[in-house]
Amino acid sequence: MWGDRIRIVKLDVETNPHTAARYGVRSIPTLVLFHGGEERDRLVNVIRRQAIEDRIGNLVP
Repeated sequence: MWGDRIRIVKLDVETNPHTAARYGVRSIPTLVLFHGGEERDRLVNVIRRQAIEDRIGNLVP
């Protein structure tokens, strides 16, 4: 759908606790959306796929 316009990265918070703390991840799952290197949105807990796609669609032209 977005092809090469987005990058999805998964972080294992148990093996990378400092990175998780740096981004304020306090609950799993957490999806942090960045645009231009800045956090633009954050989704916490289980979210329906359509809701995730809608939020990403708001950031990606």
